[in-house]
Amino acid sequence: MEKCPGIELGRVWKQMSGKEKAEIVSQVATFSAKLSKARFPYYGSLYYSKDIPDIKGTEVDDTFSVGPITTRSWFDDGKGQLDIFRGPCKIFTMAKPLAQC
Repeated sequence: MEKCPGIELGRVWKQMSGKEKAEIVSQVATFSAKLSKARFPYYGSLYYSKDIPDIKGTEVDDTFSVGPITTRSWFDDGKGQLDIFRGPCKIFTMAKPLAQC
């Protein structure tokens, strides 16, 4: 992840007019709606494809691929030390363990 240029919104929010705030909220809502419609072919975490060269067939586009899960709950309390499969998995449901992916 890279840092975006600019000023943190929290630093200028109080000085903004209601119209400016409404425009920002509208932009965030539009972006959020587009993002929520994104569908990925696998369950896992999103990586730059170049960072996971050993994993093939999980490409989302020319830049990104789905790779192993990096969700914190999979690593807390010593679980990161376990040698278990963390994906990517083509289909994931809570009723189907990752070991069967």
